[in-house]
Amino acid sequence: MDWARAVDINRIALTRVIAEIFALIGLAAGGPLPHRLYLAAERLLRPTESAVRRLIIIAARGLVVKPSVSRVWPKGMVINAGVKRKISFALFDARKRFHFIEPEKPWLVMVKTYSSNPFNPFERYNQQHAQEPADRDYTLSLSRRLAAVKQALETLPQQASRMARWQAKRKAMDKLKFKSPLRPGHPPGYRDKSHLEIDLVLTECHALAWDVLSENSS
Repeated sequence: MDWARAVDINRIALTRVIAEIFALIGLAAGGPLPHRLYLAAERLLRPTESAVRRLIIIAARGLVVKPSVSRVWPKGMVINAGVKRKISFALFDARKRFHFIEPEKPWLVMVKTYSSNPFNPFERYNQQHAQEPADRDYTLSLSRRLAAVKQALETLPQQASRMARWQAKRKAMDKLKFKSPLRPGHPPGYRDKSHLEIDLVLTECHALAWDVLSENSS
């Protein structure tokens, strides 16, 4: 298996997808991003993040590094909310959360009358959601995520070193809940029976990344 060539081919493909997402966001022309464009960008960005994360695992194959030393946070020191922080790409998948879904409407009996009831909770609920705008400004959150994934792809060797240090640190720890940077099952953003380029790239990177993790665990 030519791992270097596999990394290069998928890196080029992901660069094209990121350029396509930038073009979609640019259609907003400086204003709020319409919901339809947000959905189109999110449809590409979420699997792109997963594919880049798996590409980093592939690029980290065979790297030998020393685990990073945990630094103790000085007592009394706080983070200034006004300080601009560096963009950092998450190296591991967000874990699935299983919880009970609470009903949005209160469990009360709705009585239909000819006159409006000012104490009717359903009427207040419907009025509140009817006043919500159809479009929201999604540009800022998408731009931050897109900048992070673009930077990760442009600094792939450095991200691979980050991944190798993270894996070495995890191996030295006992009683870990999660030992793999990837969550079980399908990756975030996975879609079955899709012919978009990003979905094909994600499928390939996902399979190769698990092959690399299997080698490391054996």
